[in-house]
Amino acid sequence: MLRALLFLLLAQSLWGQTPSLQAELNSSFVVEGEVALVTITVRNINVTGWPTQPNVSPLTLRQERYSRHIVNRDVSVKFNYAVSSIKSGTFTIPPFRIGQVVSNPLTLTVASRDQLKKNSISIGGQSYPYYSTIFINNLTPYLGETQTIEARLYLSDRLQLITEHYAKIEKNEAVMWRFDPVKSNGGLQENGQSFSAVTYRSTVTPLKTGLVKIGPGTVEPLVTRSSSGRGNISWERYQIKCLFDEILLNVKELPSPPPPGFAGAIGNFRLSASVAGREIDVGDPLTVELQITGSGNLDQLGPPRFLDEASHFKQFDITKKPQGTDRRTLSGTVEFSQVIRPNQVTDRLPPYELVYFDPILSQYSSSLTPEIPLTVAASKTPSPVTASPTEKGSKNAPLTSGSYVIPAVAVSQPLWFWQIFPALLSLYLLIKALRPKFAKKQKQSFSQREFARELNEVTSSKDRTEVFRRASRFLDRWGDKKPLPEGASEIIKTRDEICFSPDSKAELILPKEKSSLVAVLRQLAPLVLLALILSPSLLNASETRGELIEQITANPTPEAFYNLALEEEGLGNTAAAIFYYYRYQAYGDKSEPLTPLLRSTGSIRLAEPRGMEMIALLPRSLFHHCGIAFLWGLGMSLFVLMMRVRRWAFFLIPITVITGALWLLAEFYYPQDISFEPLKELSIVTTEQALRDAPFEGAGTGRIIPLGSIGKIEGTSGDWSFIELPGGSKGWVSRREVAPIAGRELLDPPTSQTN
Repeated sequence: MLRALLFLLLAQSLWGQTPSLQAELNSSFVVEGEVALVTITVRNINVTGWPTQPNVSPLTLRQERYSRHIVNRDVSVKFNYAVSSIKSGTFTIPPFRIGQVVSNPLTLTVASRDQLKKNSISIGGQSYPYYSTIFINNLTPYLGETQTIEARLYLSDRLQLITEHYAKIEKNEAVMWRFDPVKSNGGLQENGQSFSAVTYRSTVTPLKTGLVKIGPGTVEPLVTRSSSGRGNISWERYQIKCLFDEILLNVKELPSPPPPGFAGAIGNFRLSASVAGREIDVGDPLTVELQITGSGNLDQLGPPRFLDEASHFKQFDITKKPQGTDRRTLSGTVEFSQVIRPNQVTDRLPPYELVYFDPILSQYSSSLTPEIPLTVAASKTPSPVTASPTEKGSKNAPLTSGSYVIPAVAVSQPLWFWQIFPALLSLYLLIKALRPKFAKKQKQSFSQREFARELNEVTSSKDRTEVFRRASRFLDRWGDKKPLPEGASEIIKTRDEICFSPDSKAELILPKEKSSLVAVLRQLAPLVLLALILSPSLLNASETRGELIEQITANPTPEAFYNLALEEEGLGNTAAAIFYYYRYQAYGDKSEPLTPLLRSTGSIRLAEPRGMEMIALLPRSLFHHCGIAFLWGLGMSLFVLMMRVRRWAFFLIPITVITGALWLLAEFYYPQDISFEPLKELSIVTTEQALRDAPFEGAGTGRIIPLGSIGKIEGTSGDWSFIELPGGSKGWVSRREVAPIAGRELLDPPTSQTN
């Protein structure tokens, strides 16, 4: 009666809450005759007795005890059962029941005792036996399939366990969480001795097909043993080391081809969706909450896809909610959240779909959410005003259709390319008996030669009147397409005064005046290169983002990416703006716009060289070439000395010493940080994310990487990239959220939104 009264009192606090019945095993594996513990947790149910017990034959199930718990007003009742079997195999424990509420089924694997490995440890001259093994359900899993794995240690009861520590199990091409100890009620009776079980649980996910080795492993628990002497009993502590043998998995490839939408989900899952409100206007944000429940590789689950074939909604990135720290169970729930905006009137939310592979059925399947009724009304806000063209004086970079085009793939000459020249020189020395006959000729374009020739004609005369007359013609010839440089008007004014004056007399031009005149004329040299190499037709620098993208597609120049960066910065797409600014810096060799933008976002930036790091102002490849040049010089110096052609030695030995010194200087002092790598070899992180320890969603996280941070990709695994950041931090990030600076690909859609 007292027990019933207690449950009736508790029922008052449970009224109106969702009832639940949760079943769990303290261990998924036991050996024949060993006991496992089944715990049934009851919440929000008026309990008057033990749950209805299912038929578990050939297993043996007996009631142990029950207990009540109240944590933060959360009331629960737990019922414990002991389950065991003398027969090996894999068994299903059916659901328990209280009224109409049922629990989840459980799976228990009973292994043969032949699977246990017997070893012994020596303490104080005495030998203590122990048994160990590694349990796993399926030795032939599919690639990416997550399983529960347990390392089991059976210690002699003559040793009292104080601290279990955690097991260290080696892994090869697999992802495993740390093997932490879990409470175990199991034990063995073997050869008249009793052994207590210690369980270390984790999950394993293979990362490659074929043979994957798990183990061997070790664990070093702290134990005590009793010793007696002279009628006294004492307890001594010892740190022991126990071993686990390795097991081999034969990993199978997933069936091919996978269906559309498959993103690596392996297991059995159910997908549900919900929205906070169902009456909104066109353009208003709508948050969709997605929940995936089931068992499988929950840590690696990617987001479901939105089946909006009619494009009624604008989609933003789907974010995964934190799952907590426990990753040693297969079953659970993963939650995602996505913000969408309706861009037209509609009466329903299209379904979401999760495509997964069921390893039990060996086939692909999918879970689809039902359509959710919505009421989307026409927007009551006016449409945004289109931005007007930029006024004269805009900071946009002028574009020309003939500007330098950024290549789709970065192309560079191989490291050994320049070695052709010393090789040819060596051959030349050998054939011509080491008599030097080489000349160096500077190559100039036609426009440069023409510019230099005409400038020389201007200054060839010593007559002041003739010099200014020729200078005026030079200005007309080379300055017709660009504004005249400062000082050109003075040249023309002086020409008018001395050439068209009836009283002008012949006089020599002073050297200082000639030098000033030549300095003004030389300012036209960069302009003439632009006028001849580039097309004279200027592009409009005030185009919208869409027009800029069209222009970049046809003519990907550094200036075009600079203008696109300005446009993205104005739209609030910070990550895209930073990305395009970096690309402009890589190919246009300018970085003025980057510093204030990077400071505002807190992005991880390249370190500035200090002290001996100033050597990094020269590219690393230069010092590599110096090293190879040193080897060439050393060989050729020995060669000419053997040939007794000493005049070549005076030329080769200093070059050999200098290049060797530069090479050794770089070997010892060139900084290893990626801040001093070529900018075209780096990449940009386009969204804020955490640096992960392993290439999957649920891996442990480290520092948070702000959007716009720069790093170097060291390798990839599936949808993940291994990145190194300035300062030496390394870890895994989403491959889709990292964009290489080199090339001319666009961020589409923009990876950062403000609307």
